[in-house]
Amino acid sequence: MLARPALVMLLVTGCGFRASTGVGAGSSEVDSGTTAAPGGFCVGDAIITACLAEPPALPLTIDRATKVDTDGGEPCATNATASSSQYCILAGSAITIMGGQTLSAHGSRPLVLLSSGTITVFGMIDVAGHLANQPQTSGPGVVGCAGGTPATAGGGGHGGTFGSSGGNGGADNDGHLGGVAATPVDQTTLRGGCAGEAGLGAGSGAAGPAGGGVALMSATGIHITGVIDASGGGGGGAMPNGHGGGGGGAGGMIVLDAPSVDVAGTAKIFANGGSGGEGSGGLKGVDGNDAPLDPNVAAVGGSGQSSGGDGGAGARNDAMAGNAAAAGGTGSNAGGGGGGGGVGVIRLFKATSLGGVVSPPPR
Repeated sequence: MLARPALVMLLVTGCGFRASTGVGAGSSEVDSGTTAAPGGFCVGDAIITACLAEPPALPLTIDRATKVDTDGGEPCATNATASSSQYCILAGSAITIMGGQTLSAHGSRPLVLLSSGTITVFGMIDVAGHLANQPQTSGPGVVGCAGGTPATAGGGGHGGTFGSSGGNGGADNDGHLGGVAATPVDQTTLRGGCAGEAGLGAGSGAAGPAGGGVALMSATGIHITGVIDASGGGGGGAMPNGHGGGGGGAGGMIVLDAPSVDVAGTAKIFANGGSGGEGSGGLKGVDGNDAPLDPNVAAVGGSGQSSGGDGGAGARNDAMAGNAAAAGGTGSNAGGGGGGGGVGVIRLFKATSLGGVVSPPPR
């Protein structure tokens, strides 16, 4: 019988990945002779099970601002099993995101942090959607979403629906209706959220990008003092004259799967909706806003510059009365505003509760 080859963890030092090997601070050497224990390694529950052909051999430390393309090769694990190849898996015997550092991601595959030891987040995981494309436009794992009714003429686009419904788009001054948001459905796979809807035709506001999908999966425990953000981005303001604003993007999905999840009171874990863009009159409408870093504060819709309808606020928290995504405003001799985006989904497995500031509540 042939011996199983040694598992080698490649380092992408320019992207902020570092394996701890005991070779001294600042060194990029790797002990390529380290061999993982034989046998596969899986962590998972109903939503997602992630598996490697062998357990992670080395700890993984993210010690600088790091952007991951989940459609690329490294740093996504190369020994993921066929059933787990739909994810970009960052693996380590322990995973640490250092304070003051941000791990961000984009691409068609959701991001999974998979560890046989503790996952510690001192810094930030940003898989949110951002209107200004910083550090990405849409988060990872965003796919198409069915449902909803498109806007007509100068109506505003509806907000994205995921964990809750987006806001409807506002009508223009001639009564052309804005888009009508879809009804949410239960999400049974790890994926990103749903983008907002662009207003109809050239000159209309751009659709707000959606938050992405991320899972933290540990065989022992997760410790969070920092931030995990999978919120939606703001919709674009419409160009003159009389066009509808874009709907805000919905939040994505955050999965926490470990026997113990310890979250500090100051930590923030959220997947709120982005806000809608303002419709245009003689002037360009104001862009909507990405969900702010305070999970208790809704993204405020674009407003003020144009006679177009204001953009609707994004959803937050439990998305019940007072926290739901707002509809776009009706234009006064102008285009309608875009609706706000719905919240995303937070799923908690094995552990029973979360501390910190969490929006929406975990399911």
